Amino acid sequence: MFRLLLLSAVLAVALGQTKFCCTPDQWEGYLGEIAGSVVSGTTHLITGNISISYDYTNTKMATSSYLVIDGKNQDVTVIMDYQKKMMYTIIGTQCTTSQLTGDMMKLCVPDNAMPSGKFTYGAGSTTLDAMAYLVPAGPDSTVYVTTTVGNPCVPIGEVLYGTPNKIPTVQTMGYYNISPGIKDPQIFNPPSSCSGQKFLKPAPVLTNFLMKHMHAKVTKH
Repeated sequence: MFRLLLLSAVLAVALGQTKFCCTPDQWEGYLGEIAGSVVSGTTHLITGNISISYDYTNTKMATSSYLVIDGKNQDVTVIMDYQKKMMYTIIGTQCTTSQLTGDMMKLCVPDNAMPSGKFTYGAGSTTLDAMAYLVPAGPDSTVYVTTTVGNPCVPIGEVLYGTPNKIPTVQTMGYYNISPGIKDPQIFNPPSSCSGQKFLKPAPVLTNFLMKHMHAKVTKH
C-alpha cells in the first residue's frame, strides 16, 4: 500500500557530507503522522504518533509507534542495531527478527533537493527560522521537507504526495519535542522475548510505514 514510504525519509538519506544539512548524530523526539492512499478504488488511512531515538554515533535507532490502520489500533516497537546487523520488531507480545545489510546511513537533506526558500514560524520575539526543500521521491512523487536553518538541522515537517506504483498517496508528518542526545541507551536493548525468535515478515502496510524511518535492507533470519 505505502510502497513509496520504504524509499522516502524523515530526511532523505545521504552518505557523508551534504551541500545542505544533516540532523545531529544523536537525538530523540516525536512524530505525528497521517497518511492515506487509494488502492483499486478503496481508500486506506493510517494515523500515528511515533517516538524516535536516533543514534548515528553508535549506529542504532529505535521507534515506538502507536498507530491506527484503517480503524484498527496497532502498537509497534522497532529496534535497529547496525553493530549486530539486526532489526527487532515487537508487535504486542510477539517479537520477530530480521538481518540488516549495509551500514547505517546518516539522515541528511540530499544533494538533489531543491531549496524553495526560508520562512519563519511564530510572531514577534517568538519565532523559528526554517528552510523548505522539494525532494524528488521517484518519477511520480515529491516530498516537501521543512527543517530548522543551519547545520546540523532539525526536521520540522514533511508532506509527501504523488502516485507511487500508480497509487495516489498523500502523507503529512510533523515533528515535536526534539532533544539532543540519548537519555537512556537501554532503549536500544531488545526484550528477552526476542531471543531465538524466527523471522516473520509483518504486514506490508505496517512494514513500509515503519521502514521509511529506518532506510534498511532486510533479509530473512
